[in-house]
Amino acid sequence: MSKKIFIILLFLGAGIALQAQTFNPYTSHSPKVKNKGSIVHSINLTGGLYAPEMDYWNDSYLPSSGNSDEFGSSLVFGGNINFIILPSIRARVGASYWSDKVSGSGAGLSELKVSFTRFSFGGLYTPEFATFDGFQVYTGVELYLYDINNKVDMKSESGTISSEDQNGHDYSFAPLLGIERLVSDHFLVGAEFSYMIGDYNQGEIVESIKNKVSINGPQLTLSFGYKF
Repeated sequence: MSKKIFIILLFLGAGIALQAQTFNPYTSHSPKVKNKGSIVHSINLTGGLYAPEMDYWNDSYLPSSGNSDEFGSSLVFGGNINFIILPSIRARVGASYWSDKVSGSGAGLSELKVSFTRFSFGGLYTPEFATFDGFQVYTGVELYLYDINNKVDMKSESGTISSEDQNGHDYSFAPLLGIERLVSDHFLVGAEFSYMIGDYNQGEIVESIKNKVSINGPQLTLSFGYKF
């Protein structure tokens, strides 16, 4: 977990360093000015809930292992950096982390933990007509690159625990809709809904068989950021 947090903080630190080189105090506060190149709009911390389907685990592997527990919604946290491309167009890069686990009873599966470290790249449309009472509504789409980790603990009849780690990579897409508001000169708050679309191949724990795991599902996050 500490390694994941370090990656996210390092990522945000790089954005702050980039901002120090590209900040233009005039164009950053005037969206009607045509900018030359990209400038940093804001840096944000995010937190919320993500509920992937995880159908292979929930519908096949866990029931066949005699487990009634299943994967559901769990906390997701991370951060992102927004860049102004055009007056109503932004680019966004980010990193986030999600994990959930299920527990078994008796001999067999003791615990299964699945975690996603995700790096995202997206585009946002922030039309001027969708601004009201200090709020800005926006829409967009993001590509997520997944670093997937499974940790499986198996318990023998004698009570001995054996562990196995599995790692892989995949990606998903996510259309999104959000709203944000500048509550002071620089403090930005927002809420965003997105829907992940994708799956990844999961090998059987025992046999070399591949199964598709759906990571389709809704994600709702809140953000707190600094606008330059």
